[in-house]
Amino acid sequence: TPAPTPTINVLRGDALTQAVQAWETTMQEQAGMTPADLRELVRRRLLRQKLLEAFGEEVNPMALQVHARHILVGTEEEALAVKKRLEAGEDFAAVAAEVSQDTSSPDGDLGWFPRGTMVPEFEEAAFNLEVGQLSDPIKTDFGWHIIQVLEKGERELDELNILRQRNGLYNDWLDEARSTRVEEFWTIDDAPPDPNNPLRAAP
Repeated sequence: TPAPTPTINVLRGDALTQAVQAWETTMQEQAGMTPADLRELVRRRLLRQKLLEAFGEEVNPMALQVHARHILVGTEEEALAVKKRLEAGEDFAAVAAEVSQDTSSPDGDLGWFPRGTMVPEFEEAAFNLEVGQLSDPIKTDFGWHIIQVLEKGERELDELNILRQRNGLYNDWLDEARSTRVEEFWTIDDAPPDPNNPLRAAP
């Protein structure tokens, strides 16, 4: 048997006016916002959401991806030693488990990924390698990598990468809009004097 639905407490007349006034006072005191401020905030969020949805329609769900693995170490000398071991026939996963500093993938396997997922140096190397080829040591902010591409081809993007592509298109559009459509209506000479900077005199 369905549970009874609670009756909505409907306010009318003076009670509604007082409730709205109390809410506006609380919002002003706790958030420093007026009803107009809130409406503008909601309007901007809705506009951003509509823009993101529009850019989402432009994302191609298919993209070139690589399936790669890597071994991460601290120095170039260590990376060269790793590559030498692999070229001598040692098992990639075993060497990765022994020396790699990437604890998120103990066997070195990174799975499939499209462009725009990894740091630029790593990504450039991975997409330029032939299948099965070992890279030279590649330096990133994380350390030194030896990379091997296992597979390469057009694949459907997963939901996370579609969102990443969508957000990338939106951010590119936003950067362009800011750089080409924003006008400067004041200069440094319009700023008031800075009492902490004696070199900045009043205009």
